[in-house]
Amino acid sequence: MSNIVPVLFGARWYPPVNILDKKRVRQIRGPAEAVHYMRANFKFAGPALSRAVSVCFAALRLEAESDTAKMFFLAAYESEIQARKSH
Repeated sequence: MSNIVPVLFGARWYPPVNILDKKRVRQIRGPAEAVHYMRANFKFAGPALSRAVSVCFAALRLEAESDTAKMFFLAAYESEIQARKSH
């Protein structure tokens, strides 16, 4: 038998995360958008990115709080900014 895993793709952050992306402000509204943004735009893999993606997926599966995923996303974003500055 297979198990059905509930997934909350519509999970949203209130307020959303606003980030400066190529001279424009971009809103990341939830864990699904955060995963998409990290995979498409982050250039440096590292533990912060790995943890953020894992926690965002956990939030989508209702195994972690959405706000926890938001904090991990922010930490990964900060790590990405620091990595870009040092390269």
